Amino acid sequence: MTKSFIHEDMARLLLGLNTTSRLWPYLLQQRRMRPGKPVVVSSVHLAKLGVDRYAKMRALRNLERAGLIRVLRPNGQNPRVELLE
Repeated sequence: MTKSFIHEDMARLLLGLNTTSRLWPYLLQQRRMRPGKPVVVSSVHLAKLGVDRYAKMRALRNLERAGLIRVLRPNGQNPRVELLE
């Protein structure tokens, strides 16, 4: 099976997507940029994608329920996300 890739600006790609659909490509991109490390999910960074902190938490729960990620929630800190294979 061959893999397909999309070469498109992230902001343009995310237009029209719901919050969960916006967060998933962001997490994939961050994992590619920092392999082997949990992705820190900052509300400041996601605000640039039009995702507020409440929507971020709902989207993380949705992705976790779907079995795509594991969320580590340290008290008082941004969540850290491990992408599951």
